[in-house]
Amino acid sequence: MHKSLVIFLLAACAADAQADVMLVANPKAGEIDVIAPGGALTPFATGFTNPLGVATGTDNTVFVETSRSVMGGVSNLITRISPSGQKSAVVVGEGGMGMAVDSQGDLFVSSTPSQLLGAGAAPQTGVPAPQTPAAPYGLSKITPDGTLHAILPLTAQHPSMWALATDNHDNVYVGFPDEIDKVTPAGDVSVFKTFFGDPVFNLNGYPPLALAVDHSGNVYATNFSLVVLKITPQGVATSLGPGYGLGVDSQGDIFNANNSISQINLDGTTNAYAVTNFAQSIAFLVPEPSSLMLAAFGFVALAALGWRRWKPA
Repeated sequence: MHKSLVIFLLAACAADAQADVMLVANPKAGEIDVIAPGGALTPFATGFTNPLGVATGTDNTVFVETSRSVMGGVSNLITRISPSGQKSAVVVGEGGMGMAVDSQGDLFVSSTPSQLLGAGAAPQTGVPAPQTPAAPYGLSKITPDGTLHAILPLTAQHPSMWALATDNHDNVYVGFPDEIDKVTPAGDVSVFKTFFGDPVFNLNGYPPLALAVDHSGNVYATNFSLVVLKITPQGVATSLGPGYGLGVDSQGDIFNANNSISQINLDGTTNAYAVTNFAQSIAFLVPEPSSLMLAAFGFVALAALGWRRWKPA
């Protein structure tokens, strides 16, 4: 294949490539919206009661955490939305739960004592009742078939947990009071960063409100003072300024949702993405490759393999 044709096809791929689709939880409208640069909203999934959190899997399954007041407290529900749009309840609990999804489609959920109630509470109208059984509190994994596995219990040293994140190696990062731990797919647990006694970045006894990991292994955490911290794999922390919800796209770019949404650059500077008055939880869908892109990559692959050998005489 001629070099100029390869260049043309690669250019076509780049021109046809689509950016990730950003989703935002919109509690004011009771829906999950697609939010475009600048802030234009398009409803993605509607009919939720106070949606507070959104997370996505690699197959574009979407998880939504909703919250409603009940007698004696707050009931939170996590609902799965399949790529075809079908809703099913996953787990219900008392109060907020952290969410993260790995490349296998496993949903990780954090909960404090007595939170995971299984099928014991009524879900929202139009959503099937959750079939997940009650589970030990702490970090739990729910596989795509609905099976729940206890991963990491709470202890006297770690009496609560909140934010969760996964990296591109399926490690799970867990936010404890004054500490972030790393859990490998094999279940090995290590301290990624401790803030106890840190005069600058002490979390004051609270777990992080949000976590995200970029493709270089840097961890981003929002503390209870609503300040985003960047923590290198070596444990060096720097402050990136005010923030709240965090999200990472398929390219490893980090975004901060603090009513308005901005992208956080590697040097700590930010680029404005969208202006809203509600954004606090964001996630990303990855568009399917178009036929043009697939065809172009196919031709390039054949060229790399010496496609002339298969050319008819």
